[in-house]
Amino acid sequence: MKGYPSGPNEQGGMERFSIFFTGPGDIKLPQHVYQLDHERMGEFEIFLVPVSGDAKGFRYEAVFNYFKK
Repeated sequence: MKGYPSGPNEQGGMERFSIFFTGPGDIKLPQHVYQLDHERMGEFEIFLVPVSGDAKGFRYEAVFNYFKK
């Protein structure tokens, strides 16, 4: 996970972070919205972007932004 501090020209009160996923090296998923199913969180959609990869595996990033309460 990687957090992002707010910049001087960005709206305040937001939480920003990325989560990275690793997949196999023989299949590269294209940038797309994917349906995921988690046993505790249930079903949800997530936008994944491939950011790097080689024969060992591909790395994907999902960026989240939300208002803090």
